[in-house]
Amino acid sequence: MPTIPNFPQSLLEEHKNWHHARHNMNLDPPPGYGLEFLRYHRDFTARALAWYYRNGYDPRLVEAWASVPEPIRQAPCYNHAAEARILFQPETFASADELGRFIESSNIHSCIHQESAKLFGDPAINDFDTAPRNTVFYNIHGMVDRWWRNWEGLGRFRVGRRRQT
Repeated sequence: MPTIPNFPQSLLEEHKNWHHARHNMNLDPPPGYGLEFLRYHRDFTARALAWYYRNGYDPRLVEAWASVPEPIRQAPCYNHAAEARILFQPETFASADELGRFIESSNIHSCIHQESAKLFGDPAINDFDTAPRNTVFYNIHGMVDRWWRNWEGLGRFRVGRRRQT
């Protein structure tokens, strides 16, 4: 079930409006955008999944990916250096804002959506207006949130660096 039946229009509108208001920011996001992106999607995903679970849908379909599927990683748009930094050098991000801005400006987030749409044969996955209706959206954003949680978990090891969460 990639398309979620009866997905609330209000949640679709909210997600669409959030992205449309910030549409041009992901190429060179201004300070503050990265943290806003991470916080918004964590909160939005939690609320959408709460609705999903209340409706008795299969939780396995919306589990966070442990890693980016290999066919997506092989796409020309995929930024392997960005992935390596996020996964293996999260301490190099001075703040959650810097991490979020990097996820957007490195094009890794966009590429994952774009290539997921191709891989799963559903253009809705790559459309701000419709992506949250698809279970793959939650696979992707659960994984992105895991990246952030990984960074947050390093906070106690950062010496002399200020953490923004």
